[in-house]
Amino acid sequence: MKFNKFYIFAAGVALAMTSCGEGQYWDEASNPAEVYAFPKPAETMSVPADGVAPSTYEITVMRNTSGAAVTVPVIFSEVNSSGQEVSVGLLSGADEVTFPAGSNKAVYTINIADGLSAGTTYYAKISLEDPEVADNQTQVDVNPNNKTFTFSISQAINWTAAGTAEAVSDWVGNTDPISIPVQYASNVVLSGGMKLYRLVSPYWVMEPDYAEEGYNLQFYVDADNNAASFPSWQSMGEFQQGYEFFIGCPASMGCSFTNDGDVYTLNGYIAYGEGAPQAYYSPEVLVFQWSAN
Repeated sequence: MKFNKFYIFAAGVALAMTSCGEGQYWDEASNPAEVYAFPKPAETMSVPADGVAPSTYEITVMRNTSGAAVTVPVIFSEVNSSGQEVSVGLLSGADEVTFPAGSNKAVYTINIADGLSAGTTYYAKISLEDPEVADNQTQVDVNPNNKTFTFSISQAINWTAAGTAEAVSDWVGNTDPISIPVQYASNVVLSGGMKLYRLVSPYWVMEPDYAEEGYNLQFYVDADNNAASFPSWQSMGEFQQGYEFFIGCPASMGCSFTNDGDVYTLNGYIAYGEGAPQAYYSPEVLVFQWSAN
């Protein structure tokens, strides 16, 4: 879409989102006796689309001495992306970790059960606790800045060709349908026969002068190939004045994703923001004809 009439509306609805990153750290206590900590705060494991997740994953815990054997209590929790505790049953771990005598390193093992669902990220939080020691032993401490570790694991989706869709878009303004490739998530198993598909770089295909390649739009159909849902928010690959444009189907705006036979209609909405949607911008009607596999 041409942006010569693009304006940023101060009264737009805010849709705040946050992100975080990973990094390494080791902050010594100011006056340590014996300190236990993780050498970095997080690790991520990515399993290829055609791969199999390992049954275990080992992480390292450090201490600032190499003295006697010590067992440190551990709290293991499965959590979601926001750090809230959940019970998925995929990841588990012991309630302690032991440093061998003469070593400043210990190995903690995370157990990974079968059932990893492609396209889903699973998280675990491991927290070190202060170990109990006898009165005649050296004082020990867990560095509060380094006591928690987050592990995440996900498997890539195997996207396979699933025909083409003939699409028209209010945003693009085309009257003649444009062919857009469609792909199927063949290794994603969903309940009730639901299936996950995506339109491949649709706005880049329809208007390459204004959109970038690689921004795909996912959608779900049920076991009978009827429109089920269109996730919010997905990047369109279009940028202007430092803002990125997203498309979604918020119920609060009266949006819907439906079909009549092999004709699917998204009555959606476009939002914009700096890296994440922050304000609503314009309605979008995207209609495409496609026969699901």
